[in-house]
Amino acid sequence: MVEAVETLTADEKARTLYLRLPHVIEDDKEVMSLFRDNVIVKLPRQTSRCCHVVFSTVQERTKCLKTMKNKVIDGKRLILMPLSEKSLDKTKKQLAEGKKEVHKKVAMPLKKVNTNTSLQSLFVANIPNGTDVQVIKEAFPGCTTIALLKGSQGNQRAAVLKMETPQKAAEYLKKILPAPKILENQLSIRPYKKKSQARRRKNKKSVKIMKKLENSD
Repeated sequence: MVEAVETLTADEKARTLYLRLPHVIEDDKEVMSLFRDNVIVKLPRQTSRCCHVVFSTVQERTKCLKTMKNKVIDGKRLILMPLSEKSLDKTKKQLAEGKKEVHKKVAMPLKKVNTNTSLQSLFVANIPNGTDVQVIKEAFPGCTTIALLKGSQGNQRAAVLKMETPQKAAEYLKKILPAPKILENQLSIRPYKKKSQARRRKNKKSVKIMKKLENSD
């Protein structure tokens, strides 16, 4: 006899075993042929390798569990175990022996690679006025480009140095490589943060307003 999977009563649960074959179950007769006693086979809604087998008594269920414990089909052992509280659809997702639940794979979002070149650029201050670019480049091994900034403070000026790799820039920032000296001036090194265009426009606008205020005075 074959019945669709449904909510079992407490009495039926006590008389039921979970069965898993090494291949997809074709029909109820295939399962019923494995048992000597008259049993009820409850198949899942979709084709599967597992089903519920309901015995007429608890004693018959217990006896079958012992006698068929090591039964082999197609070179593989049958999985036979007492019915858990979960429905058949959930039970078939477990590894019967270890009762380990099958977890769904979670797709992790790809980490965005930061392509901001300023990560390998350094802001260097305290450079003596009149220092040649070649002198600065020789003081910083691994430097690829140098941009001297306009304006100066006293006898000193600043520059932006782009290193060949972010790792090379990090060596100076972490003080693994000491800040060099030029003409006895100890250079100051810090990360270079490139201002956005919106911020630069805002700063220019502020300067224009300040000039207008000064002229009005």
